Amino acid sequence: MGIVAVALLLAAARISASDDVARAAEYDEITQRYVDGAVAARRAMAARVGVAPSPARPFVFLHQRKTGGTTFRGQLRRLAREQALGSWLACYDGVDCRTYEPPRGGLGNASVVGGHLYWPRVAAALPGGFDCLTIFREPVSRVASCWNFRFVQQRGGVAKSPYAPFHAYNASALRSALPGARSRQREGCNNEPFRVLGDFGRRDEDAVSFLTARAGGGDGAPKALDAALAHMQRCVVGVLERCNDTAEALSYFQPWLRGLRHGCEKGRGRVQIGSTPRGTLDDAQRAEVARQNALELRLYRAAGAMLDAQLLVARSQRRDA
Repeated sequence: MGIVAVALLLAAARISASDDVARAAEYDEITQRYVDGAVAARRAMAARVGVAPSPARPFVFLHQRKTGGTTFRGQLRRLAREQALGSWLACYDGVDCRTYEPPRGGLGNASVVGGHLYWPRVAAALPGGFDCLTIFREPVSRVASCWNFRFVQQRGGVAKSPYAPFHAYNASALRSALPGARSRQREGCNNEPFRVLGDFGRRDEDAVSFLTARAGGGDGAPKALDAALAHMQRCVVGVLERCNDTAEALSYFQPWLRGLRHGCEKGRGRVQIGSTPRGTLDDAQRAEVARQNALELRLYRAAGAMLDAQLLVARSQRRDA
């Protein structure tokens, strides 16, 4: 999704009662502060280029759901093994796929860590510091994909829940159904980056799902936005819709990943939503999803700016080498 399209969705989110002009301006001011600091943060990050991950300072993949990360975790495991790096990755080597925090007993010799992990527990488990990657996806597309994956796709010929495909709900129905819907793991689909990068952890799913779904947006929304952006600023940031740019930035800031088979040229960087009919959302549906995910839209805008900053730093450093 381009900058103009994101701006239009942000404008749609602003005109509702739940994201009034004053609060929207506050959100934009917070976001712009981190956009303005993106280049300086990436220049500081470049000082660590060439240092391989280690148990003392691991590489952590903070996997946001429905952003193409499941395949990426498999590649992390392959590259870690090829380079004799210890790893701790959800769904591999005895680590349950439904693991949301590092083990309380420590990560042992793991130099490569990844999964649907939440920032507070990762930071607590790795007080000596870590390098990180997270990948963003255009929020309206991500929410629709999340809904269809969690609530609609069949498993063993049996529907996961009585919900209909996402596109079947009009804007009014989405207003009531979307923030309260929960998977078997008691998680919703709104504001995914705030689960992974925010300060919430797993303790308050309603706070994440209703960040801007209720009138006024909530007093905690600006603090939540600031925390997530601060954590993003410490990571390499990728954007699913910019697969080649993400691969280029990652190969510079994490050169041990240069053997990554990203498949951008074959379209493998795009996420599919299984056998669920994709459907088409009208403007009112998109505006309602944008309203409920107004803060995620701002993170997505910041992610694009951070990716631009990574490319600027990487290309300038290569020219100067």
